[in-house]
Amino acid sequence: KNLALITLIIFIITSILIYFACNKLPSFNKEIIINSTSQFIEMKGKDEYIIAKLTSAETFSKKEYDKLGSLYIGDSSAQVSAIAHYKYYIKLSELGFEVKDNNHVKFTIKKLHLSSPVAFDSGSLTSRRSWKLLGTSSKEIETYLKKNLSTFLYNKGQRAIPTVSDIAAKGLAKNMAAFYKKNGINIKKISVGYENSNINNVFNFEDNETAKTKQSFLDNLIEEYNFN
Repeated sequence: KNLALITLIIFIITSILIYFACNKLPSFNKEIIINSTSQFIEMKGKDEYIIAKLTSAETFSKKEYDKLGSLYIGDSSAQVSAIAHYKYYIKLSELGFEVKDNNHVKFTIKKLHLSSPVAFDSGSLTSRRSWKLLGTSSKEIETYLKKNLSTFLYNKGQRAIPTVSDIAAKGLAKNMAAFYKKNGINIKKISVGYENSNINNVFNFEDNETAKTKQSFLDNLIEEYNFN
């Protein structure tokens, strides 16, 4: 009789412990994710956190018609070309996040910024001038284009932000996945969306067993992208 009672007590205690573990462990893991992500954002919150890099061969040109009074006497033109490197970043202090469940984190980007000034390879900078008839303004046009090259590059980079948004979302997912992995935190899904937008990119991470037979998710992400 005593043995049966002891067995029953052990069964009840074991059941209670199992129930407690199953219900509290997800909450515990969720708390770890929240704390780790908050610390990451706080630690790097003031920096320009780059999540997308784009490289492009750019050419800008301008043409003017030369006149003597109202009489057309020719035209002048020039163009400058360079390899530009665009860097897009977020301010981590503006980044929102929510832990949806035990291994799913959703990030919300407030705004994607373009790093300024836009860098370009000085060795790739070339220019060309041309004119017709009595055109005489090509040198002035060339000087103007070179002087304003940084402005032209910045404006083009700004116009490309809608195109870059998806690449940037992947970049953020990749960086955060690497952070969680480094800290031993198991994440299977990361969602990245933009404030005031219906676009929500969802990235699924393979578990360890699947990753042994399939290419890792991180290896498939685009780190740099070329556009024209």
